[in-house]
Amino acid sequence: MKCDVELEVRKRLVDCAKLDLVVGMKRREADIPKLKLDHATIDLAESHTMGLDSLSQEAQNIKPSIKEKACKDSSTKSSSKKDEQRFELLMSEAIFPEEHHAKLSEQNDAEISVLLSEKLKTIESKFNHELKMEQTKVKEADKEVEKLKF
Repeated sequence: MKCDVELEVRKRLVDCAKLDLVVGMKRREADIPKLKLDHATIDLAESHTMGLDSLSQEAQNIKPSIKEKACKDSSTKSSSKKDEQRFELLMSEAIFPEEHHAKLSEQNDAEISVLLSEKLKTIESKFNHELKMEQTKVKEADKEVEKLKF
């Protein structure tokens, strides 16, 4: 009779441990996408502000050089070929910030993906460790139940 009560208590402990394990796994499954989204949002906002800052700085650096070249072009008279070459040069410098922004965006995207993968690996390893600990607890409880049966 006393043995039956102890066996029943042990079974309930094993069931509780199993339920804790399942709940932990479900929490992990629910938390990983939330963490991914949070980290991606933060990193994207940071990269966006960094990209805009560097882009505006680059645009400010280019504007004076375009104005200087335009003044030089208006003061000197040259052939139509030279004017076309100068115009193409000015246009290439005016388009440069867009290309620079695209390059920065690609670099930031690469950095974001690397950071996300590193963070996710650490989170996953942490959850896997906790999962293993819970599994060992369940196995130990199963062994104790088996001992009590015999």
